Amino acid sequence: MSLINRSLYDVHATVLQFLSDLGFSVTKEVVSRVDMQVTVGIDILSVLEPIYRGCAVSRSRDDVLYRNGGIERTYLIGKRGRLQLNIYDKSLEMRKMQVSNPAKFQLMVDEHFGGDFSFDSPLTRVEYRLWRDVLRLLEIDTVEDLRKAETDLVSWLTGTWFRILEVPKAQVKGHEKEARIDSHWRCIQEAFLQFFPGEGRAPVPIKFNRDKPISCEATSLLKQAKGCLKTALALMYGTQSNLESVYSALFAWADGIKVEVFQGLNERALKLGVLTGLQFGDGMCPDVRESVRRENDAWLARLRYENGRSLC
Repeated sequence: MSLINRSLYDVHATVLQFLSDLGFSVTKEVVSRVDMQVTVGIDILSVLEPIYRGCAVSRSRDDVLYRNGGIERTYLIGKRGRLQLNIYDKSLEMRKMQVSNPAKFQLMVDEHFGGDFSFDSPLTRVEYRLWRDVLRLLEIDTVEDLRKAETDLVSWLTGTWFRILEVPKAQVKGHEKEARIDSHWRCIQEAFLQFFPGEGRAPVPIKFNRDKPISCEATSLLKQAKGCLKTALALMYGTQSNLESVYSALFAWADGIKVEVFQGLNERALKLGVLTGLQFGDGMCPDVRESVRRENDAWLARLRYENGRSLC
């Protein structure tokens, strides 16, 4: 609701200033989801009808149509949790909002639609939803990243990922890129470019970064696991007065998940291609190997002693 007739970037700057005034410093920022939307004065059926006729071109094949009172009111395409387009009857939603959330309804009328708003006026909301998996590929991590990519993003969403042609795509098979765009969809494209200007430049093609390496270095992963465990234990148990209580908590947790870890370890090893089982002490000189073995035996003996049972 804070974004009704407000710029995301102005609201973001205000929030950062508010946090700073309270004495906080923001050390990391991650955009987890982005909803980019426009509302146009077009009847919902005028947008849905060419979709029924096979005029839509999309990168996704997962779509669903919802009806209300026997009339088509909402069209969804894409996958929730990744990238999804929602086209729906905003007038119908406003009728429901007037009863369920009158404060927001009045705010929408005053700040968005204007005092001459009428339920009889056709309103269609076109909304793209992008979740973290897609934002990561687009290298959009911060609000500033989003601002810089904004125009490129809406151009790609409305022109490549989904668009509606004047004629069924079967008639222009193989030449969809050159086919004329449906007049209503062209208005929607122009609205997105108008309200999401980004840096005010011409859009450039979107590039997905699919080449980010996956960390397969055990030491760094163990450091991450150690940090996560510290935080989890701190949240669960708070400050501890002695080492033994922390050790007991760690063992209790590890003992509860040992079967799951065993199964998951083998599955992950197969996936990573690590097929050869590691032998204890591989690559060590005899003295170091013996020292590590003694430490390991002592650790196991301590577990048996403190917990009164064997790990096996």
